[in-house]
Amino acid sequence: MVDTERQFGLNRRIAMRLLRERIEQGDAAAERAATTARWRIHDELVRGNPTRIERPEPSKPA
Repeated sequence: MVDTERQFGLNRRIAMRLLRERIEQGDAAAERAATTARWRIHDELVRGNPTRIERPEPSKPA
């Protein structure tokens, strides 16, 4: 609720702008949290010892 101006229309526009800003800030915070969670999973990933797989060489035409 905004009551800084004498005109209802101006107060309404100001209120809508403030609401949009708060929603955008919330979206940005959610995006940062999701990015942090992805990196946390990435950092906690445990990699095993590499395994070498021997494959037979393809036969060569004579």
